[in-house]
Amino acid sequence: MQQFFHFPRSLISLAVLVVVPLQGAQLKNPYEILGRYYDAIGGLENLKAENTTVMVAEVEIVGTGLSGTLKQWESRPVKNRQELDLKVFRQVTGDNGESAWVLDTNGKLKLLRDEETVKGREIRRRMANFEHLDPDSPHFTVTLDGTEKVEGQSCYRIRIANDLLPADQVLLINTKNFLLAKSIQYTTSGSENHTTYADYRDVGGVLHSFRQSMVALPVNQQQEIRVTLVETNVDLDPAIFDPPSVDVEDFAFLDGNRSEDIPIRFHENHIFVQVTMNCDKRWWVLDSGAGMTAIDTAYARQLGLELEGKLTGQGVNNTMDISFTTLPAYSVQGVELNPQKAVALDIERLFGQLSDIPVAGILGYDFMSRFVTRIDYANELMSLYHPGEFAYTGDGTVVDAPLNGSNMFTVPMTVEGEMSGQWRFDTGASGTGFHFDFAEKNGLLDRPGIDRQHFGAGGSHVSRLVPFRKVEIAGFELPSVLISVPPEAGQGALAEKSLIGNLGSNLFRNFTIYLDYARQQIIFEKGDDFGKEFPEDRSGLQIWHPGGAEKVEIRFVASGTPADRAGFRVGDEIRAINDIPVQQLDGLSAVRELMQAPAGVSYTVSIARGNEVLHLKLDLADLFAH
Repeated sequence: MQQFFHFPRSLISLAVLVVVPLQGAQLKNPYEILGRYYDAIGGLENLKAENTTVMVAEVEIVGTGLSGTLKQWESRPVKNRQELDLKVFRQVTGDNGESAWVLDTNGKLKLLRDEETVKGREIRRRMANFEHLDPDSPHFTVTLDGTEKVEGQSCYRIRIANDLLPADQVLLINTKNFLLAKSIQYTTSGSENHTTYADYRDVGGVLHSFRQSMVALPVNQQQEIRVTLVETNVDLDPAIFDPPSVDVEDFAFLDGNRSEDIPIRFHENHIFVQVTMNCDKRWWVLDSGAGMTAIDTAYARQLGLELEGKLTGQGVNNTMDISFTTLPAYSVQGVELNPQKAVALDIERLFGQLSDIPVAGILGYDFMSRFVTRIDYANELMSLYHPGEFAYTGDGTVVDAPLNGSNMFTVPMTVEGEMSGQWRFDTGASGTGFHFDFAEKNGLLDRPGIDRQHFGAGGSHVSRLVPFRKVEIAGFELPSVLISVPPEAGQGALAEKSLIGNLGSNLFRNFTIYLDYARQQIIFEKGDDFGKEFPEDRSGLQIWHPGGAEKVEIRFVASGTPADRAGFRVGDEIRAINDIPVQQLDGLSAVRELMQAPAGVSYTVSIARGNEVLHLKLDLADLFAH
């Protein structure tokens, strides 16, 4: 079978597709075309006789300075092991026939048992048994989309859809020699992996591609794979497919098996934790939505850390540039961690423009997966427990929360009694939002609400903030929650099709939560602020420090809000509020708090617009009908 190299979503690009109609005497039965393809590479009898395969390849991530090796072992139908070593990044994945697993670059083991992985394994098993060749298969639908040029050669475009996941595969098969010229794998996250194949060689009566070029959208980075060895039907020790029996433990508590009541700051729906690194204590964001821990690029250089490679990563609604680095040993109150691989990105640009708290990094999966983490939002306290010695004795609700391929928990939640399903759990998200696919299918795109601009890794996007009644999670019921609805799919997490949406801190702040990575569970307890009506903006203004400057500037004005009616525009600089200069107020947060005052409060806001200074009357009002 063909070798398919899968790197984390962050990698891979593609030329424009040109689809032309079928012409002349070309074949029109997609199953016949697939049959010709399998005949061309050796025939089904020989393919089914390939019980095991070993492959070794050289890998280059084009334009990044990263290269290394890929080794792969397979045993039909689903057992596999893959080792990717790019020197600065190493990842091992496997499947022993019972479960899929990942060993990340810091040696942390994760068993994959989320719904998408389980369904994906079933699809691969059925494909490996060639069930897709049966026109009467209840699980696969094969169609001919037309023909398409691949490097100047005409190819049949065969689409293979399945009934388990909204993730089709397209095979582009040469119309003359019937070899596979290219494949396209569509994913539930909205990304696409495009692979072209060349240099076919006979191995045991089956043709294997010894040269592959991969491009992934939307991150648009190219991988070149040069196969140096393919062996089939070799004896493999079944243990090679098993995950490690002992997990990594690269941390130490200073006293016993826990560190409790660590002070945190819950500020504007983000959790800030103090981290000491090289004797320097800084604020970091605690983010269960970060697949790897990240350090600000400028701060990494200040610490003298070496940055290696340059990749394109997937953000909330777009892409971002990242590098790899090795963090020195660091500590959070009561616990020390060994040096770890991390990513470096421009975090200051992300947070510095929107927050008054200087942010040095993001504590993501590589930190949080080591512990059971308790977050008490109302009292701004965090506790860390050794997972092997943790036993919950409270009266909260324990929820099964499988980790997905992005290292994020997934949990069930129901909105308005009808909209039920799995949501991503993200402590780094300030708000809760539907994904576009679900919102479109459930008629949510036209719900009335207030437009808001959201910032995240990879850029900004505008969604409509809508009040939804009766939200049920973990056996608890909240009468009303604001949930954003995106107007379009975008290219990042908002395009995810297998999940309903993303849960954020506007919901979590009602609870005290425990994040148990080892057991893939989340525990919800009623927090001291459960059911409280939290302050909301009543102006329709969103402000920032553009470029990290000290001035306060308007970055978004929602249509139909008090700010819109008062005549504010994007780019206006706020100079004073009720004659109090902005410099005398305590930063962005103080201005935002003023905008959360009760409905009916009025301000005179002095703004600079070009060469003019204007004084606009702003009358606050409730933006949502609860």
